[in-house]
Amino acid sequence: MINSGKQLVELHVNYEKVPASKNVEVIFNKSTPTYMVEKMKFGRGKNKSQIIFNKDITIKNIPEKAYGYIISGRSAIEWVMYQYRMNFNKTTGIVDGPNDYSEDPKYIFNLLLSIINVSVQTVDIVNSLPPLEIIDE
Repeated sequence: MINSGKQLVELHVNYEKVPASKNVEVIFNKSTPTYMVEKMKFGRGKNKSQIIFNKDITIKNIPEKAYGYIISGRSAIEWVMYQYRMNFNKTTGIVDGPNDYSEDPKYIFNLLLSIINVSVQTVDIVNSLPPLEIIDE
């Protein structure tokens, strides 16, 4: 159990360095895709095993259990999808573009792939813990 805590700390502190899961498939619709994000969305019928990153990139084979890691009421994956999207404020005319957050054009793409893997590993670690026993005295 102590080892599980260390694993979770390491995983969550270094989440940006976690590589993409080998089981997740990335489909490039062009030989030189753009990594710019406007709004990520799920596949047809809100198929959560698939994320359409943009018109050039689709991520497939996302395990259902990856959505079991919840942050502030939504899965970590959905949190990333929501936070990293274009926003236009009609009142002020200000555009909040997530593509400006990093000099690395692949930052959001790599972050999403990392978070998918972090989510799967987190769920696996948490599910391996023994049940919580509450002792009334």
